[in-house]
Amino acid sequence: AAETGHLVFSTLHTRDAKGALSRIVDMFPAEQTKNLCLQLSFSLSWVLSQKLVPRADGQGRILAMEVLKNIPALGNLIRTGNWQQVYSTMETQNKEGMMTMEQHLIHLYQHGYITSESAQTFANEASIIDRITKLQQAQQAQQAQQGTVA
Repeated sequence: AAETGHLVFSTLHTRDAKGALSRIVDMFPAEQTKNLCLQLSFSLSWVLSQKLVPRADGQGRILAMEVLKNIPALGNLIRTGNWQQVYSTMETQNKEGMMTMEQHLIHLYQHGYITSESAQTFANEASIIDRITKLQQAQQAQQAQQGTVA
């Protein structure tokens, strides 16, 4: 239906946007993979991955999301089945509207919506721990500096 210009929405239960792509491809026999990846690279527009994360104030949950947009570079990765580079493409294409789960979790943490523990728990990549530790150290240094100025 998407190939004929119709808007198609679908849901999959996957851990992240990259997992959604590989899940779609894995649903078909291996001999159809090449054609399927080709079709997917032309018909896919967006993949959104969502998680509800506990709020730091204890007042419910807040949406954390990952956004994948099918730009030409990503379409090429889909055509070739190169799933390993999808994440790094998402990470570097913020101007195209893409965002990794880790980038959004860090944003939510920086603005005080979630705790560092929640960010680490809901992250797809362990690298977030290093980023949050650096943010915490920078915040502590800034607070210490403000304390000496006052």
